[in-house]
Amino acid sequence: MVTAPAERRNVNESDAPDAVFIMGRNNSSFVLKGSRQDVKDWTSRGLMYREAPCGVPAFIWQGVTRMASLMVLLFIFSAVPNGSTLDQVAFILLNAVAQLNVLVGQRLNSRCVIARLRKEEDSRVETRTHVYANLIREFRDAESEKQWVDASGILPRTEVWKEWKERVVHDEGNDPKKLYRVISDDFEDKSKSRNASLGDMDRFVEVKERS
Repeated sequence: MVTAPAERRNVNESDAPDAVFIMGRNNSSFVLKGSRQDVKDWTSRGLMYREAPCGVPAFIWQGVTRMASLMVLLFIFSAVPNGSTLDQVAFILLNAVAQLNVLVGQRLNSRCVIARLRKEEDSRVETRTHVYANLIREFRDAESEKQWVDASGILPRTEVWKEWKERVVHDEGNDPKKLYRVISDDFEDKSKSRNASLGDMDRFVEVKERS
């Protein structure tokens, strides 16, 4: 199986640089960079059979795979319901092998696909805030043109995060998590000060009305 190529006529400025990112678990993300044509080939069309893997045409591989699957299903439905204990054990083993095949196959296929890419960086970060910071710093130029951060929705749309998004690009020496806490504390102090000022004004108006 290989990635199915996208038609070149459907890609504007196909040689221009482009990138996509996928947020993962455990404070991780995957970034795929390349030309717009490459990114579309990798992300939009799925997989297809090679034309002739091992010298055998693709349609023969497809036919053999489908026939083998059909034979296994026919064997299961014909043998297991009226079969002996040994047949039932065989069915359980076949089912276990099938599940293992799916798991192993997915992992092997993923490793083969990833092996075709060239790794630029593999860094470890502490929190998801660090992941956001690395992405925003990496694609700061694209943010100034397209505002992809708001379009992707990776950050909550609050005033604190909006301020953090601007400052994290310029304050690269500061820890992103600590920077967020500083900004959050500043907003909290301003909010308390503003509420206190409003409370004093209310008391002043109330006293004036009574007098």
